[in-house]
Amino acid sequence: MLKKTETFSVLDVGLTMEGTLSCKGKMVIKGTVKGTLVGETVIIGQEGEVFADMKVGSLTVGGKFVGNIRAMEKLVILSTGNCEGKVTCKDLVIEPGGILNAEVICLSVKQEPGADKEPLQNPVKELPSKPVKEQSQSQNPVKEAPEPSENKETNSGKKPSKKSEAEKSGKTES
Repeated sequence: MLKKTETFSVLDVGLTMEGTLSCKGKMVIKGTVKGTLVGETVIIGQEGEVFADMKVGSLTVGGKFVGNIRAMEKLVILSTGNCEGKVTCKDLVIEPGGILNAEVICLSVKQEPGADKEPLQNPVKELPSKPVKEQSQSQNPVKEAPEPSENKETNSGKKPSKKSEAEKSGKTES
């Protein structure tokens, strides 16, 4: 029985490639790539620099990336990685120390039509709306709070005079 072989490519340190690059399997980039890159699994090594538009299955950034990425599965930025530009991916992992300075769009898993609406509608229907309205109408702290001048007079043991009560109501005695 034949063993399935996996394609593995390396762009080593000191190698600069400009243009369109397409690969199957895994590709490790330790040199510099400028242009367009399409592949399955791409790893930018710590020494690597990529200035490109990329469409890949998964991308691991250990060096420097500047451009647009469309990672259909996963984007991993290692602690030594620096990623700038525009990123579209399904899963995003950033190790502590890794730098992501990009516009990010996360792809969602496909769901059945209407499946995402159902969980949002049910909790709203179950919330009690009447008690909340009754509470806000029945409790009025402004009406229940005593005026500061009354507190001073009742705390000192004196009863408020008729004159002070009339002044409060806006009427004056003649």
